[in-house]
Amino acid sequence: MTDEPKQELCELIHRIAAAVRDGDDALLNASLYELAARNEAYFRKRVERRLESYREASGGYSVTLEDAGDVLAETLTAVYQKASTFRGTTDAEAYAWLRTIVDRRTFDALRVAVRRVKKLRGVFDLASKKLKDYLSVWLM
Repeated sequence: MTDEPKQELCELIHRIAAAVRDGDDALLNASLYELAARNEAYFRKRVERRLESYREASGGYSVTLEDAGDVLAETLTAVYQKASTFRGTTDAEAYAWLRTIVDRRTFDALRVAVRRVKKLRGVFDLASKKLKDYLSVWLM
């Protein structure tokens, strides 16, 4: 059993591609909104599972719920940008395509979080060293 929602996802992605191709902003916005509204729970659950597995594999680097929201927004952006490349004809192919996008965006978010943590650790290490040097001068 799969947690993928049952609907005509393939048709919706092709509608997004047509809206992009034709420059139909109203149809594009409505279709992206429909994609997000119908699939938000599915996307969110998938992102949270991926973030948890990446968190465990990365040695505990944390990714926030805000990051998960960013992943969802970036997923919609990627769907908009890549809809014209989708060649699937079934909902199963559409879900596979979306899972790939969600997983890549999730991994990107984790990479950003890891870089952010490493940078902060470097800043704290430097600040700690400077504080020790400063105190050693004043306490001598």
